[in-house]
Amino acid sequence: MGLFKVQADLASDFVRAIELTDKRDHLKDSREDMDRAVKELDEKISRAEHWELDQMIGFENEGTKAEEKMKETREKQKREQKDRDNFERGGWYYMWG
Repeated sequence: MGLFKVQADLASDFVRAIELTDKRDHLKDSREDMDRAVKELDEKISRAEHWELDQMIGFENEGTKAEEKMKETREKQKREQKDRDNFERGGWYYMWG
């Protein structure tokens, strides 16, 4: 009986040592996965568009120029969205208030 109790205590301690809670941030992981997927999709689309444009026009270097222009446009759109978000949250209001 004593041996059984010792084994049961060891098993109980072992089971208690196992963490049952998951401490990962699932929302953060999902956001990172979505951002990565959007970036990959943008790159695939831009490559396909540039390749078709190059084939139709017959220029090999035009795709790189168009790709640079698209990157600049995306950066501008991100800046505009950030400014819009700041304005909607009242970030600029306090500057004049």
